[in-house]
Amino acid sequence: MVNLSEKRPIIYMVDDEQHNLLLLQHSLKSYGYELSAFQNGQELLDAVKRDGTPDMVLSDVMMPKVSGYEVCRALKSNEETANI
Repeated sequence: MVNLSEKRPIIYMVDDEQHNLLLLQHSLKSYGYELSAFQNGQELLDAVKRDGTPDMVLSDVMMPKVSGYEVCRALKSNEETANI
C-alpha cells in the first residue's frame, strides 16, 4: 500500500511502440510510482527541462528522432540530470 504522505518516485518511460508503454504502465502502477509516458526521446528530454528530474528513466533504444542512446547521453552530460 502506498503512503500518500511520502513523495512517490517518478518514472519517465519512453518507447515509440504504444503497446510497450501500456504494458509498462500496467506492470508498474500498482507499486505507487508516478508514471509519465513519452513516444519519443525528444518528448522525454523536453519534459525533463519543463517539469524537472525524474527518479528513473526507462527507455527503448531504437526510436525515431532521438534514440535511447541519445537520451542517455543528453541526460548524463547535464550536471542536473546525470544521476538519473
